[in-house]
Parts: sequence; C-alpha cells; structure tokens
Amino acid sequence: LCEAIGVDPRNAVPIFDTLEAQSLIARTSDQTDRRKRAVVITTAGRTTVDELRRTGAALDHDLLAGLTDHQRTTLHRLLLKVFDTIVDNNHSTITMPAQPADRSAASRT
Repeated sequence: LCEAIGVDPRNAVPIFDTLEAQSLIARTSDQTDRRKRAVVITTAGRTTVDELRRTGAALDHDLLAGLTDHQRTTLHRLLLKVFDTIVDNNHSTITMPAQPADRSAASRT
C-alpha cells in the first residue's frame, strides 16, 4: 500500500491515523491473516477523493490555460520523468506536518 501511494512505510502510520480520525479510511483485521490490517476507503473518503479530483481538474485547467495541447503533453511527460527519478532514488517520502496548536484556549483569553 505504501508503495502504491508513494509513502515511506516509516511515515505510514501517522498518515493512516489522520485519515482514520477524519473517517476517510477504516482499518480492520485481515480475514486471512489476523497479524495484518486491511485499509479500506470509506464513503466519506470516496467523496473527498471525488472532490479533490474535481478541484484538481479545475486548477489544472486554470493553471495550464496558456499552454497548447502539445505544450501540456510535453510538460506532463517531463513532470512524470522528474517524479520517476525521485521515486527511483528513494526520495519519495511524505511526512505529516505538525498538528496546528489548539487556538481555542488563546481565543478565549
């Protein structure tokens, strides 16, 4: 799973914890091996993915509006090459940012 989503396994648990806390995924015991955990996307997770895809498509459209189809294809090919180079060099780790401080107490003072 980590390889498929481009996450270093050392960083996976905090990411999955965050996604589970937001009800975007669910972790259950694997039916064939109870030592393993199965990760499934929830309905809320699928809705979020759909929203992100729509938002991404709109951003792509706006960002790339000044490029011809040929230029877009070239840019896409070059970005994939950069990505593949990063993955091949094992620099494709994703870390979770620190959680923002609870500002609710400060706002009451």
